Amino acid sequence: MRKILAFIVALAGVAILAPGAAHPETVGACGWYRESSSFKNVWVYDYSVSGWTTIDYELDTYNNGCGNRYYVSTVWTGDGTPMWLQSSERAWVCGGYAGSRSRSAYTNWIQVSSPSLFYGFCGRQADNYPSSSWSSVTSPATTSAYLTS
Repeated sequence: MRKILAFIVALAGVAILAPGAAHPETVGACGWYRESSSFKNVWVYDYSVSGWTTIDYELDTYNNGCGNRYYVSTVWTGDGTPMWLQSSERAWVCGGYAGSRSRSAYTNWIQVSSPSLFYGFCGRQADNYPSSSWSSVTSPATTSAYLTS
């Protein structure tokens, strides 16, 4: 019986000291993770490469598990051809407007994110309006995709 008890105590000691083991100081800690993702692409004909490609729109929600969220809006071209891209996001907290952010540039990839916002028990509330693309060498010349998260 003593050998079994000694074995259990030794096993518990190894489990506590092992790398990655749950320690009291990390139990209940907040950690960011991607809570949801919305994605849409719009097909365009790119005359500069004589072929079809996509303009891709994505809106991601990140949650820290302790009542905070932030949003990331991304726009990119499927074939890497630069054009005028605008990435935007608008956020609400429990129904109240929390502001918007937007970036525009002549590039093949652009991203904007909100600050961390405290939601408590309210659900995520954001969209990517008015994210868009524009190019003189694509048809259609202007695209957009409205996403909510």
